[in-house]
Amino acid sequence: MEYHKKFLYLMDMANIKRSSKVLMDQFLFGLREELADKVQRYRYATMEDLVKLAIDYEQVQQMIDRHNKRIFSTPIFHSSSKPEMEELVEYAVEGDVSLEDSKV
Repeated sequence: MEYHKKFLYLMDMANIKRSSKVLMDQFLFGLREELADKVQRYRYATMEDLVKLAIDYEQVQQMIDRHNKRIFSTPIFHSSSKPEMEELVEYAVEGDVSLEDSKV
C-alpha cells in the first residue's frame, strides 16, 4: 500500500511525534472513504493491525473489480456462434412465423 509508506515518510520528515491513536486516526482520515468505513468496522490495536486491515480490504476490492470487469466484458455470444441477423430473418420467413398467429 503506497499510501502507508508515504504517510509514514511524511510524518518522519515533518518530525511529527504523536500518540499511536492520533496517528491511526490521521491515517484513517487519508484513506478512501469506502475503505476507511470498512476498516473501522473491525478492532485494531496497533498501526500495523490497521495497515494490514486496509491492505486486505484493498486487495479484496481489487479482486472483486477484476472479476466484475471480466464478467461484464465477456460477450454473451462468441463471434463464431452468434447467429447473423440474415439467418434469423430467413428462418422466420421460411417458417412463416408471425406474431399475429401466436397466442400468448
